[in-house]
Amino acid sequence: MHIPAANFDGAWKEALEHYLPACLELLFPEVYAGIDWTQPVKDEPLTLLQVNPEVRKGNQYVDKLVQVTRLDGERTIVFVHLEIQAQRDDAFTERMFCY
Repeated sequence: MHIPAANFDGAWKEALEHYLPACLELLFPEVYAGIDWTQPVKDEPLTLLQVNPEVRKGNQYVDKLVQVTRLDGERTIVFVHLEIQAQRDDAFTERMFCY
């Protein structure tokens, strides 16, 4: 009998999609506080091109990539990638660095 892999990330990724400001306020309060939420938030494509030739993984996909306006009026990109772990993974830090 095949047991499908648990999807620990799904609910968090759905929350990011529908409740980005609240998620940032909870998880990254300093980032949240620096954004002018009266300005529109623009979704960007979720594919990041490989920028480090040492990492041979091709394109990477993030959970949320948006363009926002900071409180100083400058436009900037906010990149969020969540990785929920069900068990210890000794390579976790390196995998996240590669993003």
